[in-house]
Amino acid sequence: TEAIQREESVENVEEALRAIDDALSLVDEEDTGRRGRLLERKGWAMRALGRFEECIAIWEDVLPMYQQVGDLDSAAKLCWEMGYQLIWLGRFADASAIYARGIELLGDHRSPTRATLVSGIAIVMGVTFWVVRLLVACWRWLALRVDGKVWAGVAALAAGGFYMLL
Repeated sequence: TEAIQREESVENVEEALRAIDDALSLVDEEDTGRRGRLLERKGWAMRALGRFEECIAIWEDVLPMYQQVGDLDSAAKLCWEMGYQLIWLGRFADASAIYARGIELLGDHRSPTRATLVSGIAIVMGVTFWVVRLLVACWRWLALRVDGKVWAGVAALAAGGFYMLL
């Protein structure tokens, strides 16, 4: 029964996606706010279907739309969601950059979302710092048990983690 429920859920999301595409075909090109909201929903549908890269690409297009209509808080919240997704995809540098972009979009606009975005940057830095600390803690053990080629890979991983901290 769980498989049936999952299949029905996917069918519901795909049906919603078709409805969003139909709505987008009817919305005037000049109605930037409405197009942005519909595209954001399309991104959510893509995310629900596991099509994460498409979701991020759609949301990337929505950000300037929200900015154009002055909906800075929605743009910043979308940056948070994009960063969250990028973390799950293992793209920590991109996640940190999108969180910073959200903060930049807010500018002087007062919003509690700013704190959420700052915490996102802290999460990314914490995860990468943990990886570097783990490698440093295991340094001697690794040096005794790992051959040179693997050691070079471990060193590259550590350097990449350090780079993400910058």
